[in-house]
Formats: sequence, structure tokens, C-alpha cells
Amino acid sequence: MVFTVRRRSAFVALLLVITWMYWMNRSSLTTTDNAAADTSVNIHLDGDISSTDESEYGFPLPDAQRPVVTMSSVRYLRLLERRGGTNYSAYLKSLGVVNSSDRTIVLRYRTNTSTLLESPSYPGNLSAVFAPSTGNAMRMYAALYGIARRNGMRHVISATNPLLPLFRLNATVVKRDRPGQDSVQFVADPNVYDRHTEYFDPRIDIELVGDFSDWKYYGHVMRDLMENHFRFRETIQRDAESFLRRSLRTFNLSPSDVAVIAVHIRRGEKTGILREKGGDRDSAPGKAYFRHAVAFFNRLFNNKTMYVVCSNDMAWAKVNFVVERPTAFSVGHSAGVDFAILSRCNHSIVTTGTFGQWSAYLAGGVTVHHAAGAPTDVPLDAAFRKVSSEEDPRHTWIALS
Repeated sequence: MVFTVRRRSAFVALLLVITWMYWMNRSSLTTTDNAAADTSVNIHLDGDISSTDESEYGFPLPDAQRPVVTMSSVRYLRLLERRGGTNYSAYLKSLGVVNSSDRTIVLRYRTNTSTLLESPSYPGNLSAVFAPSTGNAMRMYAALYGIARRNGMRHVISATNPLLPLFRLNATVVKRDRPGQDSVQFVADPNVYDRHTEYFDPRIDIELVGDFSDWKYYGHVMRDLMENHFRFRETIQRDAESFLRRSLRTFNLSPSDVAVIAVHIRRGEKTGILREKGGDRDSAPGKAYFRHAVAFFNRLFNNKTMYVVCSNDMAWAKVNFVVERPTAFSVGHSAGVDFAILSRCNHSIVTTGTFGQWSAYLAGGVTVHHAAGAPTDVPLDAAFRKVSSEEDPRHTWIALS
């Protein structure tokens, strides 16, 4: 009888231990792949997460009570296709940047995202796939750094990154052409700000793929970026300042005499800048826009102005940007030196594209942009003041047509 009771007690104890281990395993944060769940129609959740307005992007955000959500790179592409982004998804696949269906992203507990996290003892690496153009690469780097800071991760770039010849970036640099090739891939939806970037598990390596153009990815670190990352190489800065000094001497002016206005004229291609609410794409604006922008700055500074023009079509610029104020045209410089020249001016007139936009952010001051081309990023002056997480500060730029 005693033997039977002991056997039953041991059996019950064993059953309790197995049950406890099962539930502990379900609730723990893990990056173990679950191919069956990850390839199903529904997103796999470790625990039932009730969600109402949190599912606006197609799947719930992690909840403080039930913290784990896992999803694959391919799952993100499928969600984009369901939203009508089939062409975008096919484009990413054609680049070969999304190349694994079995790795999963793990999202951690929801936290107060207005507070930057302390880096963990062994932070995960956050990397990104970069575009070769200067403006787009700067935007990607800004998003990379902003997301890394928000999640307590280490941002990593390649030694071949297109920004390194231009800037002294404060980043971990590795020799691999694509540092995140073996990491979990997080695919961006180009049409919305993805709040899942606020909840990465900081212990795993993640690669950002796609277009992270929304200013919310990096608005909270803009001052840090300007002061500690986008610092020009000495040779680039020296050439730019030398050109500006020569230009001022040509007109017998000193920096205290005039406001120096940067003018970036991009020509010859569709730029992807969308018209306000119209959806139509617009190329570079014409003579009327520049005439209105110049008149605005001449009134603002009582005709004490000098204009510095950089363009990928200088022949067009010299014919169409004709003003009665001193004007210097940058000829024979590299794109990097042109960018530094624009960034060292006091104020800016921009046309289309991220090259002009980011040079204007570095310059600060007043920026005029074409009304048909809505800026896609946060203006520098707006980033330096406190803005709410829902406020889009693009309206602080002055739109003219």
C-alpha cells in the first residue's frame, strides 16, 4: 500500500515537472525556428494576443503580458503582397537581399519607447542594405542608427559603405560587403512607419532591408547624427571651404556681408518625389520656381544674398538660374565636395531627391522646397525641437511653386 502511494506521488510530481517545463518553454524568448508555424497563413504567436487597433500593419504588436512574437522575412514579403506591394516584394527578391525563409524575428516586451535603452552586455548587431547614392545612404544610416539606439543594439556597416569616403561615421565597421547577410532580415514596408522596429530583441542580429524613409525612424537621434556621425572628411571639408572662400572673394564679399544660399538643381530623371495627395511623379522644377525662391530670400535678407549652385546638369543651371545677385557655380568638383559645399551654406533652395534634402538638413537655416515635391524626411530645425511621436514636422519647410 505504501509502495503504491509512493509510486502515485512520484508520478504526480513527474507530471507537474513536465507541465512546468512545457509552459516555461512556451513563455521564454527564443529564436528557434518554427517552420510549420512560420509558413502558415496566420502569424505564429507564443500565447494569444488580443489586439484591436494594434493590428493596423497586418499583425499584432507584442504585449507587455505576452511578450513573444516571431515572424520570418518571407512572411513580411507576403504581408506586403497582400497590401498590394507585389512589385516591391518582387524587386527585393530580385536583389537577392531576402534569401532565407527559416530565420525569424523575435519581438520583445513592449516598453516606453520614448526612453533610449541601455545596451545589453552582449548586444546584437543591427545592419542594413544600403543604396549607393549619397542621400539615400544617409537616410538608411540614420534609420539604422535610430533603430539601434532605440533597441540597445550595435549598428554595423561595411568597409565598402558609400558614406565612408565622405564622413567620419561613428559606427562599427567590418570587412564584409554585407555584414547582415547571415542575420535575420527585417523587411520594410515603404508606405508606412513600422512600429515593430521599436521592439526588436536586442540579443539577436538583424538586417534592415528596404526603404526606411519615414522620419520617425531617426528623428529622436538627429542632433547626435549631425554632431557625431555626419562629419566630413578633412579633405572634403577643405575643398568645399576653399571654393566658398574663393567665391566670396570674387565678389568682394565676406561671410558677414551676405547670407549664402545653397541651390541644388537635380535634372534629367524622375525622382520618385510624390505630388501632394496627387500621386503623380514630378521631375525637377523649372525657372519659375527658382525665380520665386530667389525673390523670397532677397526679401528676407534685404538683397544681401549670394547664391551657390550645384547641379548634375550645370549647362541647364547656368542658362535657367539667372539672378541679379552674386552667383557661384560649382564646376569640376566630385559629388562629395558638392554635397559639402551645399552643407556649408547658411540656407537652402532644393529641388527633388534626397541629396539636396540632406545637404539642407546639415546646413540648417531656412529651406525652400518645391510645392509639388513633398519632402520625405524630417527637417533639421524641426528635429532639434521637441516633437511628438505623431507629429510630422515637414510643414516647417517653406513650399513654393
